[in-house]
Amino acid sequence: MLAHAVDRSDALTDYTAARRTRTADVVRRSHRMGAMALLRNPAARALRDALIGAVGRLSADTAIRQLIPVVDWRPLTTAPQR
Repeated sequence: MLAHAVDRSDALTDYTAARRTRTADVVRRSHRMGAMALLRNPAARALRDALIGAVGRLSADTAIRQLIPVVDWRPLTTAPQR
């Protein structure tokens, strides 16, 4: 992914830039999922559970599609643009 930067002093900067957008997206998704999992209000938990159940019954593909950017990632094959 970053073989072009092996001999350059800014290789770490290039690496960070190449992964920053995707990493930030994974962190956002993780935070949302964690916040939903840790709901304390019983009414909010009941609503969450009902919505998750409804989505599962209506379209299981919808839930799976939400994970595709995380689980179907492929490394970059070209140098990042500066």
